[in-house]
Amino acid sequence: EELTRRVEELAIAKADIEQEEVKYEALVESIGDGIIVTDREGKILLINKAFEEILGWKAKEVRERLTHEIIPLQNEAGVPLSKEERPINRSIATGNKVVISEYLVRKNKTRFPALITSTPLILEKKIIGAIEIFHDISAEREIDRAKSEFVALASHQLRTPLVTINWFAEALLKDA
Repeated sequence: EELTRRVEELAIAKADIEQEEVKYEALVESIGDGIIVTDREGKILLINKAFEEILGWKAKEVRERLTHEIIPLQNEAGVPLSKEERPINRSIATGNKVVISEYLVRKNKTRFPALITSTPLILEKKIIGAIEIFHDISAEREIDRAKSEFVALASHQLRTPLVTINWFAEALLKDA
């Protein structure tokens, strides 16, 4: 009878754990930004659907592979970041959150600007891995570019009549 009760308790506990796992997976999948979870060595343990859609890699293609082998990360000039410079490796090495803005390279070799946040995963005061979230900031960069162009155009358009007015004012003062 004791054994039967223990088996039932274990079955209930297992069902509770499975239900929590389903909730956890649904939460990760519903996030619109790309997510990568790695172990301490940087091997990919988990990605979400947004990662697949944005970068073009499927979970089965990247699982257990190192992030720096799968996902190139470049600076503005197109120079690849070293393994040590990558935010996921920096957060694992230092135990600190790392936020950078660089370029991620998709599976099809196209690249896009991204805001990347990497945070170490800590369990019982030990770093066991990291979670990295990336957000495509192409739209934000385009808005900044458009704003800069507008300001340059507006300042030019405002300066042109002022130069003419200044010229006429100088001419009038000379005649007076």
